[in-house]
Amino acid sequence: MPRSPAPRPRPVRRLAGWRLVAVVFVAVLTVGTSSWSANASWTAAPVALSGSAAAASVSVTSTVTTPPTGQFAVRVASPPVTETTHFGAFTYANTGTAPLALTVAATNTNGALAANIAVTFWSASTAALCGSTVPATGTTSGALTGALTLPAAFASVPAGSSLALCVALRLTTTTAASQGQTVTATFTLTGRVGTNWSATAASAITQSVYRVPDPGTVTCTNGTGTLADPVGTVTLAFPRAIGATSYTVVRASAPGTVIVNAVPPDPNAPTIKVNGSQIGILSLGSVPILVQAVDATYGTTSAGSPYTLNVVVLGLLGLRC
Repeated sequence: MPRSPAPRPRPVRRLAGWRLVAVVFVAVLTVGTSSWSANASWTAAPVALSGSAAAASVSVTSTVTTPPTGQFAVRVASPPVTETTHFGAFTYANTGTAPLALTVAATNTNGALAANIAVTFWSASTAALCGSTVPATGTTSGALTGALTLPAAFASVPAGSSLALCVALRLTTTTAASQGQTVTATFTLTGRVGTNWSATAASAITQSVYRVPDPGTVTCTNGTGTLADPVGTVTLAFPRAIGATSYTVVRASAPGTVIVNAVPPDPNAPTIKVNGSQIGILSLGSVPILVQAVDATYGTTSAGSPYTLNVVVLGLLGLRC
């Protein structure tokens, strides 16, 4: 039997040019933020942060709920105490309809002090449960100047729920080492849904380190010529500095150069006598000085209240106001 011819292959239709069309949607979300700052303390009343923003049916709000002390002051001890801790809490609420992943970052106004403040975070269901001690587990820590991470509970905050972020700020130096310094730290929390939507809330807090205050305005009287108050000696008087345990007179041009240390007999109306030999024979003329308060309780020294003495030759070297 003769074989049937093989079927012809069907013609291939070549498409003259498939066009791939990509449509990209770009959404821009503008978030209003503001900072809240307390003067050397956190506010005692809850303050809603105006960084709330809606995004893809999700919003994040933050409220500071527990006020810690604003000033670090550690008493001198043996061995020296090198830390003190302040506690606070933020409450973060996811008022939207999708889980919210959170991250935190901090900026500061004083890097020197911020580098000596350690931050520890942990979570609680409410701010009232944060407590006044740092728990042994479940915490994240870092320096105020470094990268900060949140506890695992903040990796996904369920829709319609709230969670307290417990905060401990710890001074890692002695009070004397950081005396008189102040830092304002702004904590910014960012909540994200996927990769396209986010909302932020920020809060600023101010922390300071204790320093004994300066004495008040210094007044001066010349010696009267008596045995107890000879000519060439001056008496410096000034209002008491609260917390001072003694006073020091130093050269204003070299504050480390002590002219005289004194514990005044009357702490409520302190006076210090200074004579020419304490100033030095090479100091003829005007000599600017500082009267500093010294606080042995916390180991701090004030910047000093200024005055200018005059060194003259009165037969022997002497001082005049």
